Amino acid sequence: MLDHVASTDLKSNAYMFDHRDGLLDSYLGLMLLAAGLLMQANLIFLVGIVPASMLPAYQSAKRSVTAPRQEQLNTGPDRSRRSRNLMLIVLAVGFTALGLAILITGGVGAGEIPAWLTTGLRTYGMLAAALAFATGFSLVAHFGSLPRYVSFAVLALAIFGLGQGIGFGFPTGLMILGGVMVLGGLLTLVRFVRTYPVEATK
Repeated sequence: MLDHVASTDLKSNAYMFDHRDGLLDSYLGLMLLAAGLLMQANLIFLVGIVPASMLPAYQSAKRSVTAPRQEQLNTGPDRSRRSRNLMLIVLAVGFTALGLAILITGGVGAGEIPAWLTTGLRTYGMLAAALAFATGFSLVAHFGSLPRYVSFAVLALAIFGLGQGIGFGFPTGLMILGGVMVLGGLLTLVRFVRTYPVEATK
């Protein structure tokens, strides 16, 4: 009985876990962009509220854009379950990594981090960020069946690798990556709407 209820619930909300619409790209991109701007403005303590403050808008967009096209998408419960679990894991890891980065960045600025760690972060921090983002995006691409995230992984390597080379900071890298993800998400959304017009479901 419980399995049937869970399966029905997944089916009725399958559109929330179908990410072919590009909305997830824009949501994550806006979070990175906002985090970078807040860090640049020395308002690191506000970064933690960004995901929660943007979530209602994301959910509303999914209901408005993706839900009316659910029948065309044929998102089965198995795919929905895998996608939901993957997104929960990726978001949890992403928020944890971003939180650690914020704490470390704040600690370095306040002089509360040991000198050897400060030196290591300033020397290899951008490379570590590049690998972290590339790994996360690659996992999304593989387990979420979203090949476009391979492009985001390559982009993250390029942006933070370039930052390591020419010396721009972590917040700047976040803003560049976030901005490109927002634009990419919007382009994907336009293509999605044209591919699955609502009239076709009537």
